[in-house]
Amino acid sequence: MTTSILKLAEGARFTGFPISLRAVLSHYGIRSCIDAIAAQEIEQFHSASLGILTVGSPTGPVTRTGEGGFRQPYTFGSIIKIANTFPDVGDRAHVTVTLAGVRCFGTDDPGGTDEPYLITSVFAIDPRDKDKSSQTTRIGPDGIGDVEVGRVFGQNRDVAVDIAVPGDADIALNVQLFDQEMVSNPEKARRAISDANTTAILGAVAALLVAVPPVGAIAAGVVALLKASGLLDAFSDGIGDVISSLFGDDHLGTMDLRISKAFLETLRDNPRSLDRRSDSIGGETYNFPQLPEDNSAAGRSWIFDEEGKGAYRPFFRVVLTEP
Repeated sequence: MTTSILKLAEGARFTGFPISLRAVLSHYGIRSCIDAIAAQEIEQFHSASLGILTVGSPTGPVTRTGEGGFRQPYTFGSIIKIANTFPDVGDRAHVTVTLAGVRCFGTDDPGGTDEPYLITSVFAIDPRDKDKSSQTTRIGPDGIGDVEVGRVFGQNRDVAVDIAVPGDADIALNVQLFDQEMVSNPEKARRAISDANTTAILGAVAALLVAVPPVGAIAAGVVALLKASGLLDAFSDGIGDVISSLFGDDHLGTMDLRISKAFLETLRDNPRSLDRRSDSIGGETYNFPQLPEDNSAAGRSWIFDEEGKGAYRPFFRVVLTEP
């Protein structure tokens, strides 16, 4: 028992003697050594597996479950430890992102009609499900046809389904706009972007694992490192490189948006507070982005409006879903 207490004190970063058992147990938020040992193992698993990017930060103490197991709640999930087994992720929050609609405010073609389509990429740095942390979707031109000023298209189309929330980090939403009048293979564009995203995410997770020592890593430091490294921005730049190498002038615009931790926490706790309606899409409800629909700098940040290339604004809905 003495050895176990010493290990618990070491895990809690207590030094010197005498060791206060009450203080050690308080660090883990529990009252018994057995619970503290389980809490320490869960804490070590969270650190070693970059749990800050899968389930987020602890939101409560370790509690006992049936049959001698333990569970720790986190921002967007949980870690469990079944009796006589190693800890593992118990559950994770997931989101589905849907295009509520795109409004045309101006066309690229001087004749007054375009044949637009979008390629959306929803992605995150996810060390647990690296090969499932990016979804790339093409919307149109099939089923859309000619678009004139004032038309709304692409309504209620899913762009990412049940993508795991990356703990306390952001989810990136990259939107690319094309005109079918000038490009011959829309699916080629989608595949190229999807392949580039997957390769970039695998490389980014590997880089984080090298940069952050898995034992004793400070969770908040992992998120700070992720943001400082600009990996999500680098992915968007990489998408731009793919597009320019394939299509050149066929590309009408790029939009980069971030589904933040703060947005996701509000979506979890008070989703209706995020709902908005826009006359631009016939009064339909959307909740993302949470930006003004006007000519301010913030409002202009989510409209495709490059000079001479038409003007389009996309509206999205984000919902929490069961995996």
